[in-house]
Amino acid sequence: PASDLTAALAGDLETVRAFAFACTSRDRGPRAVLEAAGAVAVLTALSWRLGPVLAAVIASAGAGAALYRVQARGPEAALAAAAGRMRGVAAQAFAGIATVRACAAEGAEAARFDAASSSAAAAGRVAGRAKANLEAFTRAGIHASLLLLFALGGALVNKGLAAPGLILSAVGFVYSLVYAVSGLVATGIDGRRAASAFGRVRALLAASAAET
Repeated sequence: PASDLTAALAGDLETVRAFAFACTSRDRGPRAVLEAAGAVAVLTALSWRLGPVLAAVIASAGAGAALYRVQARGPEAALAAAAGRMRGVAAQAFAGIATVRACAAEGAEAARFDAASSSAAAAGRVAGRAKANLEAFTRAGIHASLLLLFALGGALVNKGLAAPGLILSAVGFVYSLVYAVSGLVATGIDGRRAASAFGRVRALLAASAAET
């Protein structure tokens, strides 16, 4: 149906396009990979004893991404489907506006759109909670990693195993590592969302080809 095609063009293909451009932005995609690798290399060169801090950063980011994947898999699919239905209802009504007016069906079409938008809003709230949990977990991991760095760095300085200046330098690179890893997590999440959107577009094209 034309409404399904309109929904795909307005939503799913836009999701794919947004991901392609997001991967070239400042803190996503290839740059995040290079920043993370560079930060790990520099921190390792500064002191191999900072290994627990590196492990904590990477582990917290990975755990947050895994938690989000579990929580958001169903809600994201439900949100995409509900948003598609909402756009489809609107497109169908506007495409047949003459028929709608001739049958005095404006109220019925408005009710259909209200129902579809309410469903999309409910799905969006569930997906939003999953994203909020990811942000909270990520921020907690950032601060926990910094606390670990200060505790470990202080212990190393007290034992004469590291200079104070080295620990101060490490703080900056840990910040770089944290935000680079966060960018990698965001890239992975957006990439999975874009892959799902692309899969829906392909399914729509396959169904269209089968009908013809």
